[in-house]
Amino acid sequence: MTKKRLGLICLGMLAVLAAIGGYALWAVHQVPDFYEDLIAAEIDPGVRQAEAKKFTQRTLQLVDDVKQAKDWSHEFSQRQVNSWFIEELDGTKGKYADLLPPEARDPRVKIDGDAVLVGFKYHHSRWSGVVSLRVRPWVPRPNRLALEITGVKAGTLPIPLDNVLKKIERQFQSRGWRVQWRQTGGNDVLVVDFGPGDKKRSVLKSVQVADGKVRVSGSKPE
Repeated sequence: MTKKRLGLICLGMLAVLAAIGGYALWAVHQVPDFYEDLIAAEIDPGVRQAEAKKFTQRTLQLVDDVKQAKDWSHEFSQRQVNSWFIEELDGTKGKYADLLPPEARDPRVKIDGDAVLVGFKYHHSRWSGVVSLRVRPWVPRPNRLALEITGVKAGTLPIPLDNVLKKIERQFQSRGWRVQWRQTGGNDVLVVDFGPGDKKRSVLKSVQVADGKVRVSGSKPE
């Protein structure tokens, strides 16, 4: 092989690597369409505050019903959740801003069929951009919540799940819930066990995602 041909091959390989690197750099700084649309959507402040209040009231009622009601069912809309995020998780004024890791801000959700798209801005010394993932919830057994997680991306570039899954697992464990990972159809599924129910406390029976809403239902064991 001549030096000239070898040089051309080396230059070609460098060009390919540069193209791959350039695409990766471009991809991680892209913003998913659903997240961009949600951020750009303007909700009247009065409406937003009212929707955030509804979310808070229904959440408090849910907690109360779990303790006292024989049967219960509550529904949360996409607008209510996002309004609460804006009003209560804002990094400068949000009452519950400390619930988010310091690197994350501006979370948004979109209900897409039977799944929930989640996106948030992530700031780190090495990279800043939008992280997104798709979560499909269901209840395989009473008081067990399964979360099938797919499509985790930095920008539009898929990223390994390992570190993300470990952080999610630690968040649940810090609240005293038992968690385990399973595989369903090649996807990672986090199963959260809320413990056995008793006659004093009801158990989770169903989580349904449809028509822009999430409905959770439960009842006390017989």
